[in-house]
Amino acid sequence: MRDYVQEHFDKHKGASLILDALMRPIPSIVCADGYRFSVQASATHYCTPRDNVGPWSRFEIWGPRTLEPEGWVRKSLINRRIKYHGGIQEE
Repeated sequence: MRDYVQEHFDKHKGASLILDALMRPIPSIVCADGYRFSVQASATHYCTPRDNVGPWSRFEIWGPRTLEPEGWVRKSLINRRIKYHGGIQEE
C-alpha cells in the first residue's frame, strides 16, 4: 500500500523544522474527495516515538469535527483512510 503519510511528511519536511522551532503543525492532509484531517508527530504529540526526529509508526490525528485528538494511531490505518477518500489531493 502507498505510504501517503510518509509522502506528506517528506513533502513538508521544512514545515516540520519550523515545528521544532515554533511549535507550528505541518499542514493538514486534504484528500481527493475534500476530506481534510491533521496528522502530527513530534515530542509534544501523541505519537510513537515521541520525539522530533522519527521515523514514526503511530501519529496524532485530528478529524474534521473532533474536539480532542486521537493519539497513537497506526500509520497503516491512516494510509487506509486516505486511500478510502481517494488519496491526497494533488496541488
